[in-house]
Amino acid sequence: MDNPLPQSEDSPPPEFPYLHFEPSLQVQRQRAVHDLLRSIASTPRYAGGITRLLDVGCGEASFIRRLIPCDDRLPLEQMTGVDIDDESAKSRSWELLKQPFGDAEERWYGLDIRLLHGSFEALCIESVGYHDAIVSVEGGPTQFPRNRKGRN
Repeated sequence: MDNPLPQSEDSPPPEFPYLHFEPSLQVQRQRAVHDLLRSIASTPRYAGGITRLLDVGCGEASFIRRLIPCDDRLPLEQMTGVDIDDESAKSRSWELLKQPFGDAEERWYGLDIRLLHGSFEALCIESVGYHDAIVSVEGGPTQFPRNRKGRN
């Protein structure tokens, strides 16, 4: 039987195949959720559109940033992001979203963005408020607890 690994210490390590996604999986997830929200907003139940969105586990709020430009099919007026991660809460992305923003060409109606640092489970409904839709887009393997067999 042939040994596929090099025998010499001077030999470079073998290259392993890997998957590369273009666009990234994060962007693909965001696009899918964005499209789903637009689709839901067009149903009779949401005749006024989805105007308030809560993003649980928002990370550095990249999905919220994606939704800043006005979209008549998704007329957001308020977005709230919640994340427990200290690094995300201290990120430049969060700081920029806390400042006044907006280009008159991107927003033709108001938008309120709130970012809350802490556990979603520990927040009281009064501090979060009512939202038309709740999403969790940034989930990754470290966000979800392992099951009893040690697999995600």
